[in-house]
Amino acid sequence: MNSNAAIVTTGLEGASIVAQGTNNDNREYVITFNQPHPQGANYVPHVHGISNEPNGDEVKVNVVENSITANGFRVITTLDDNGQSSDQQVFLNFTFEVFVEKQVVENIIEI
Repeated sequence: MNSNAAIVTTGLEGASIVAQGTNNDNREYVITFNQPHPQGANYVPHVHGISNEPNGDEVKVNVVENSITANGFRVITTLDDNGQSSDQQVFLNFTFEVFVEKQVVENIIEI
């Protein structure tokens, strides 16, 4: 007797991806992984600004459009001065997280 099975999977798991950051001539941070991301360029970096600005200016951190590759991505940081003038592109502190999707077998259904 032959049977087929459908595997139901789900889940995201954090992975330890060692990266190094440098800045380039375009005032961007270049994040380079020591090893390529296991899912190639199919991931979403989560970036977070860190502000200790005394006057409450907001740090904005964005991934540069079309910069995500298996080897890393680029980030731009700006300082929003509460609407008094345009945002200033400056080098600021930020953190980032990158997740790796992990398939976890939850159920095997005999069909």
